[in-house]
Amino acid sequence: HVTGLQTCALPISSAASRGSRRSGPSSPAATRNAVTHGARPGAVAIGVDIGGTNIRAARVDADGRIAGHVRVRTDPDRVPETVIGLVRQLHHEAVAAVGIGIPGRLDRDGTTVVSAGYVRLAGVALAQLVTDATALPALMDNDAHMALVAELAIGAAGGARDVALFTVGTGIGGAIALGGHVIRGHGNAGQLGHLTVDPAGDRCNCGRRGCSEVVASRSEEHTS
Repeated sequence: HVTGLQTCALPISSAASRGSRRSGPSSPAATRNAVTHGARPGAVAIGVDIGGTNIRAARVDADGRIAGHVRVRTDPDRVPETVIGLVRQLHHEAVAAVGIGIPGRLDRDGTTVVSAGYVRLAGVALAQLVTDATALPALMDNDAHMALVAELAIGAAGGARDVALFTVGTGIGGAIALGGHVIRGHGNAGQLGHLTVDPAGDRCNCGRRGCSEVVASRSEEHTS
């Protein structure tokens, strides 16, 4: 698993794919093209993973080789400043773009965070803040979507077309690919950490009770 997260990527049956909707450029080839379009030969990107416990960043080439990485503890109130600082720390002349994984939901255009669980990013146009501060093109997406794209391209799901992925950390995330493309829906569709597994369970950050994230994430281990 190339993302550095605890992940589980599982093939899913073609029967489960009937009626599902695919949208957006979330395939390995499309994502790589979006990042490297117009880039200089040998250009690299900076990837940022925002977690409830740590924020990690790495400078990575198009084949997934990591040239440098940093990690800091998450301050939920200072995420934009932290991300900008990490990008500046890793930046050099070969960097063409920045990708940011968000532990939650974005608006339909992918420009503003709607909700982000353990970090306070709701209403923040984080990618634009990074671009304004560093002059680098930046994009952001749900962190599990980004993890699945990486695993399909060069990781554990290589060669598979229909895959379900779980990420396990401070919270639980998930993403589903059908035909090699990450599928998207509305609201919490595809948010595998917010499947109700115990209707009488504790309340989750999303407002529901008994989500898989509440029952089985690292945050639950620490409070049990």
